[in-house]
Amino acid sequence: MKRAIFILIIQLFPILTFGQSKDSIYSTLLLDKYVNRCIDSLDSIEYLKINNYSKRLDFCNLASCFTFLEAYDKDTLLNQALYVRLEQIARRFYSEGTPVLIHRGGMNSTELCERLNKEGNPYGITYVSLGNACVSYGSMDIGIKKFNEETKRLVDYIATEDRKKKKKEKRGTTKNKTH
Repeated sequence: MKRAIFILIIQLFPILTFGQSKDSIYSTLLLDKYVNRCIDSLDSIEYLKINNYSKRLDFCNLASCFTFLEAYDKDTLLNQALYVRLEQIARRFYSEGTPVLIHRGGMNSTELCERLNKEGNPYGITYVSLGNACVSYGSMDIGIKKFNEETKRLVDYIATEDRKKKKKEKRGTTKNKTH
């Protein structure tokens, strides 16, 4: 029995020690800079000032907004106020010259964001992963979607499929004019 426990510990130790190292090393810098950073001077939102469980919080960063969206999923008024706050934060990042898109999670999302950031893009977007975790389908997911939609609107983002489709349409129009 002691031998089995020893073998089990030896097998689990490397997994526990090194299993999440890449995720936490890469994402810590981006999380500190974008998700955990408190942004000063955001416009006041009345519901956030008067609400019982949010009186002591500023909701000045993405982390606090996402946490409350996940925890208080059924509070529609709070959710609406937090969606407005997330759009304000997206506008602030844009005005600072670093538009941000949040990757919703899933397998290898940290590595995907790292690759996308290294490749660069014509919009100057920084991709931030919330970690290699399961995706939320409640209010938090809607909040991420609203944040990303605001960023895309600000940078006049055109998805790759949309660009390909427009190029095909343009080629088709050009061919029709030559015939």
